[in-house]
Amino acid sequence: MKNISQFSFGFLLMLLLVVSSCSKGKKQEEGNYTSFENCKYKSPVALFGPKFKDIKKHQFQQEKTYSIEQVVFENGVALELTQSGCNKARQEFKFILKGDFSGRSEQEWISVAAGLFQFLSSIDHSLMEFHNWSKAIKDKKTMIHIGQPMEVQPGFLVAIDRIVGPDITTLVVVLTEI
Repeated sequence: MKNISQFSFGFLLMLLLVVSSCSKGKKQEEGNYTSFENCKYKSPVALFGPKFKDIKKHQFQQEKTYSIEQVVFENGVALELTQSGCNKARQEFKFILKGDFSGRSEQEWISVAAGLFQFLSSIDHSLMEFHNWSKAIKDKKTMIHIGQPMEVQPGFLVAIDRIVGPDITTLVVVLTEI
């Protein structure tokens, strides 16, 4: 139970960093908003930046109802992070991996996802919450199935999927507050 409480607190703390909370105004229905003006969460902010170690290239673009952050790490992994959500936060991580990843089992993909979140947590102390996501994925590894959202913690879903190509593979991990 202690781990669940720490995870919930940590996730909520990360959400505060990602989409700073606000409390004024009428709440918008999820998926039916044109700005963050009357939302629980304000506009998403960049999680990464050139000041962090291991980052070769960084770009952040803010739109009216979402943001896109593109990062290339020194190890060759690329990440496209889309953040959205008015009253329920959603983060979609698209990791672009070079190489032939065909023939990997479902459990291997889930391990790769956990490993990538562990890697993200090692970049800077401000990103340590990704360690908790890595642990949550590892803890539910046998219950997670590719392409199917799984509640890894009360109120939080993880969905893992992949697009495998001969030279490049995209691993998609979606974190959603429900």
